[in-house]
Amino acid sequence: MTIQTLPPFNELLNLLYEDAHILVLNKPIQLSVHPTQMTEQRTLANILVHHYPEMATVGDHPIRPGIVHRLDKNTQGLMLICKTQLAFESIKNQFKDKTIHKKYLAMAQGNIISDHMTIHNYMEATKKSTKKMKVVSQPTEISKEAISFLEVVKRFGTQTLIEVTPETGRTHQIRVHLSYIGHPIIGDTMYNPAYARKPQSIHKLQAIELGFNHPVTGKRLTFKLPPAL
Repeated sequence: MTIQTLPPFNELLNLLYEDAHILVLNKPIQLSVHPTQMTEQRTLANILVHHYPEMATVGDHPIRPGIVHRLDKNTQGLMLICKTQLAFESIKNQFKDKTIHKKYLAMAQGNIISDHMTIHNYMEATKKSTKKMKVVSQPTEISKEAISFLEVVKRFGTQTLIEVTPETGRTHQIRVHLSYIGHPIIGDTMYNPAYARKPQSIHKLQAIELGFNHPVTGKRLTFKLPPAL
């Protein structure tokens, strides 16, 4: 798929902030960030091309215009989009240097006893599917370090509301880490066996906080969403 085959899709964006260099938006659930199939058109990337055709060449891949980080299709919440290549390179470096702050809210299955937890291990794709990740007992040539900090917000007996601050940004990291400790996310059809046969389930995970340095002014910006789980 090239820039020319990424058709625009007309749908409103829930913008929280915009200037000449960046956008901050609230991505809804059931919206993919970019196409995974040639026929897929209703994605955030297609919507961005419709509203900002000049962004088509921003970034490092034609199907991800201006997109420097991602959220899973069924994860709602804050996303930062770059409108210029200068902004893209700055934000990409901030992710690399770990100066981007992200916080998530998740409803986990079961009663998490510890108020605070740090999960530190290594992850890689499973042999059966490159889309599904797993924790490995020992680092390998293809595994990557994954670190998440958990804090309990409220316990409901059979479920626990938690805040998760990832230090690294691995694919499905929060979903995999919560499954690994025996408290998978409610509604997660990939990592929670209770929902494996319920393909229409929506996992309860929200990106509620995002902080970064403005790519041009250097000013620290922080955005927060009210809980929606």
